[in-house]
Order: sequence, then structure tokens, then C-alpha cells
Amino acid sequence: SCAPAGPSGAGGWGSGGISWFFNQQAAYIFIGRWGIVRIPAYLKRNPGLKGRLASIVMPRAEGRPSQVGVRTRAAGINAKSKQPEEAMKFLQYLASDDYGRIIVKDGDALPPNPALARTGADLANAIIDRPEFHQPFIDAARTGRTLDLSPFIEAQIVRRWIVEVVESVENGADPDEELRRVAAEIDERIRQNLRRRPDLWEKFRVVTGNSYREGWWRETTAPRG
Repeated sequence: SCAPAGPSGAGGWGSGGISWFFNQQAAYIFIGRWGIVRIPAYLKRNPGLKGRLASIVMPRAEGRPSQVGVRTRAAGINAKSKQPEEAMKFLQYLASDDYGRIIVKDGDALPPNPALARTGADLANAIIDRPEFHQPFIDAARTGRTLDLSPFIEAQIVRRWIVEVVESVENGADPDEELRRVAAEIDERIRQNLRRRPDLWEKFRVVTGNSYREGWWRETTAPRG
């Protein structure tokens, strides 16, 4: 590793970041196991780095466990599909050990079947053959958590607003002010959705234990879960 040597700002998530790392402009990068598939191309240019690569779980606050977000992919069958049987066969293949072993071999993620990733030794492959390198990804999945999603607001909208907040903070905005601002926007959108969509009122009752009524938000906490 070495001190940064003027890396450009042309993207760092999975593109610039991994390039800086293998150019030894960055000592550490935040990346998921999917980054392993990109390692061979960089090792061809600098094979001496293979034995020096290591992984760790994210640093943690004192007295609290390490915790990261867990990102997953899902596949489904289009309700209007003209070939649902064939689509089901494809889903069955994605859940099979054969497909899971392909994922283990190329390192693109954790395999769909947890039984294929009980220890780091299960994930060792030709790219990185040391079990201790793969173990932190299993540990991170065990202690990680999915994002809390509200049934009263579109997840994509919240995700976009959060990205905007992060970018704003990176450009010098006050984190506390930005978080309060986006929380207020989320609360307002939830109130609008509930006011405009009676179909959500039954879900409101299930989540809060109370019937929907105008002005509910003045009496209780916004239902975000």
C-alpha cells in the first residue's frame, strides 16, 4: 500500500476505487465480493499483488457489532409470460447447486444456497485461494441487515434522496441538517401518499394499530416500517 498519489475524481464505486487500489494509490477500498471478478484483469498487470490481498469486515463503533447493508438480487416470472413453465425451470436453475458453484468459482457474490458458503474454505477459488480472504464476506452477511423499507413510500424515491444527501455531505453540507431535511421530505411524502390513496389505509391500521384519519401525524410517529 502507499499514500494516495493524486487519484482523479472520475468515479470511485467499483471503477476508480478498484483501479486506485491496484495502482497502489489507495490502501483500502470499500467493496463487495462482486469485486473479485475484476481482480484477474488487474493481477495480469501486477501479479505480485495476489498474495498481498486481504479483506476485513467494516470497522465498527466501540461496543457495537460490525454492521453493513446486505444487497441481494431477485428473479421472478412475469405475470404475462407466455412461457411460465420455462421461466420456472430457469428459476430452479438459479437455485441449484450447479449455479451456486459458478458463483463460487467466479466470486461474483455469495452463492444463493447458504450451504455452499458455510466457511471461507467453501468460497476459495482460483482467483483467491485463501479461505481467510473469503470469510469476512460470510461474516458480513451474517451480521448485516437489509434496509428498512416503508410500505407508504416508494423505495426508489427514498434511495435517490439518500444518494443526493450523501453527495451533498461529500460536497461540504452539514450532515445533521441534510438528514433532518430528507427525513422531513420522507414524512411529507408518506402523508401525501396516505391522503391520496385509500388503498393504503388498511395497511396503515395494521402497522400503527389505529384507523387512518386526517392529522394522524400530529399525534403519532410517522409509520416508516
